[in-house]
Amino acid sequence: MESDVIVKCEIRKCISDPSLMGVFVWHDENEDWNLLFTYYPNELTFDNDEFVGLTDKEALDLHWQRDLEYFRGVEEEDGDNEQ
Repeated sequence: MESDVIVKCEIRKCISDPSLMGVFVWHDENEDWNLLFTYYPNELTFDNDEFVGLTDKEALDLHWQRDLEYFRGVEEEDGDNEQ
C-alpha cells in the first residue's frame, strides 16, 4: 500500500548483479522484504536508517534526488575538463 511506512530497511548486494546494491524494505509483519530500487555504490550512498519512517514514494524520491545530485556533479566535472 502506498501509505504504508517503511519500518525496516536492509541495503545489500544484489544476487543477480553483485555490482549493484539493493534497498530492501519491510512495512509490517504480514509481508516479506521487498526490493525498492537498486543503485551503484560507486555513485550513490545510502544508510538503512534514512528510509525508516518514509513511504515507498518518499524513499524513491530520495533515490531520485541523490541520482540527480550525482549526475549534476558529473556534468560539472566534465565541464571542468573541457577547458
